[in-house]
Amino acid sequence: RDGEREKPLLFPPAVPVQKRSRLLILMGFPKIVGDGADKYEEVQLSGDDEEDDNKGRKPKWNKVLNRLKSNPKEASICDDSKYPLDDALWIQKNPVPVPVVIRLLRAFPQAFTAQTYSIACNNPNTRPRVMKILRGADVSGEIVEERPVLVKLMGYPPHKWDNEYCGQTVTPDWNAVRSRLVTHPGEAKIDEDGCFPLEDALWIKKDPVPVDIVKSMIEICPRALTDLAFVKASHPKTNPEVLRVMFSLDNKLNPPVKSSASEDSSYVKID
Repeated sequence: RDGEREKPLLFPPAVPVQKRSRLLILMGFPKIVGDGADKYEEVQLSGDDEEDDNKGRKPKWNKVLNRLKSNPKEASICDDSKYPLDDALWIQKNPVPVPVVIRLLRAFPQAFTAQTYSIACNNPNTRPRVMKILRGADVSGEIVEERPVLVKLMGYPPHKWDNEYCGQTVTPDWNAVRSRLVTHPGEAKIDEDGCFPLEDALWIKKDPVPVDIVKSMIEICPRALTDLAFVKASHPKTNPEVLRVMFSLDNKLNPPVKSSASEDSSYVKID
């Protein structure tokens, strides 16, 4: 109305657009934070090649390495509670190469945490040399998990997530294993994701586990005598006496069910 001043229109304050660092963009992550695209959601790549039609990131590792050399501070930028080192190790298709991991670690060592190591271990395509670099970067020894001494004496690699071995390359020291079972019997009871040391011993093919060690490990930890343990003992190199001992102890520890046929009066034999 006349004489009244018009009230100014009030608009909500503009939300500043938060861009990701150039380093992460070169790794293939979305440019804008909160643009509706999940940072860790696999993206559909477009291109002429059939391979480009697969889901996955498309990192430019050479450019990432050059960026780290010219702008090392970007290695310290935390995005979604993760550092660029974590993000690089998360990528499965075209996984991060060793030089990039080294540069990320040297630029900002504080980025290497238990979370970082877990990401690398859970990525099935992490390069073995990258895992070796990460284990070496654990200068405090508080991040990388080691296998029990008992299992290491069987010839397995020291670190839990080092799976670069096969049945013909694991060389056990069975005399040392015997001594360890006497001094530290509790190690035979260690359950690592459902796997007991008994299974590790039975799996070895180059120098199969002796009968007395199998017997001792079962007596110490009867729970270790699982179906999988029998499967591991079924390879051709296993001493047949080992399986006899396993079945004998199993019958004592877990008496088989009795047949109910003789107790069932309704059972009728048909000729």
